This record gives sequence, structure tokens and C-alpha cells, in this order.
Amino acid sequence: MLIVNTTELYCDDKFDDILVWLANKKRIADFDDFKQDVFLDIINSGYTKMADFKKSANRVASRYYDTDPGVDASSIALYDESGVIESEDETMSRLIYNGKAWQVG
Repeated sequence: MLIVNTTELYCDDKFDDILVWLANKKRIADFDDFKQDVFLDIINSGYTKMADFKKSANRVASRYYDTDPGVDASSIALYDESGVIESEDETMSRLIYNGKAWQVG
């Protein structure tokens, strides 16, 4: 599939579904900023093929998922299905397990 016009891509429901799926998978809170950054990356890279669009979306999603070392653990805590937030210890354990944080000391 060849789409050279970013307006067409922005309105493409299939590509939007991919972005929503990535945002949910990477637990990206601000979807609108994520989507704008994906399109900025696509425009700056000059991509014209769907495979490249997907690579760009994955690259931006990975950047969003990588945690900033100065972020407070409580700001990236997850909620379970009943709405209970995980403790800071649980958050840090999850981040260490996923390779996004390192245990110090």
C-alpha cells in the first residue's frame, strides 16, 4: 500500500488502529501527543510506504515507553482491573523485571 499524502494516512482507520494498539501495548497515556510525534517522525523521514509508517510508529512508541530516570515511580504506576493502583515497590519491581529500571544498592 502506497500512501504519499500524510492527510490520507492520518485519516486511514487501519493505521489509526495500529497506533491505538501500540499506545495500549506500551501504556502511552497521551495518545494525541504520541500520534503527533509519529506523524512528525514520518514527515521528517520522508516515508511513503506502510511498512515504514509502522516502523516509525514502533520507534516512537518505544521512546514513549522508555522511562526517564527522573520520573517518580508513583507517576507511572498501573491500575488493576478493579481500579487499585500498584505500590511504588510493585512499580519498581515491574520496571526492573522489564529492563526499564535497575536496582541500586
